[in-house]
Amino acid sequence: MRAESGSVEFFTGGHDRRIFKWAADVQSLEEPTAAKLNVFLDSAVSAMAYRHHSNSLVSTDTKKLYVTDLTRCYTPKPKRVSNDVHQIHVHPQTPNMTLLEVRCSVNFQLQSSMWFAGPTS
Repeated sequence: MRAESGSVEFFTGGHDRRIFKWAADVQSLEEPTAAKLNVFLDSAVSAMAYRHHSNSLVSTDTKKLYVTDLTRCYTPKPKRVSNDVHQIHVHPQTPNMTLLEVRCSVNFQLQSSMWFAGPTS
């Protein structure tokens, strides 16, 4: 998520359906700290991506897409997706474009689909 002069922050999620935000100071000998986010997925976390422009985290449990507002610590109702999401990519130059890699049920190859979030004017 963020790395500044000796400190780093990142997210982890797993089979327990919870997501944690970690912070560590790489120059100190202290243990990293972890804080549980106010999001609880319906099944195991399969992919996550941080969206810097909106300070939000996009996560999925393969069948639902969750967008957590990290400023307000709020996750609205998730959106259903038709195929299993295996990867989430946020484009750094086009902040409202998020790329989802999904598995096609026909031939089990990965295909990409775009998902836009943000102003549509």
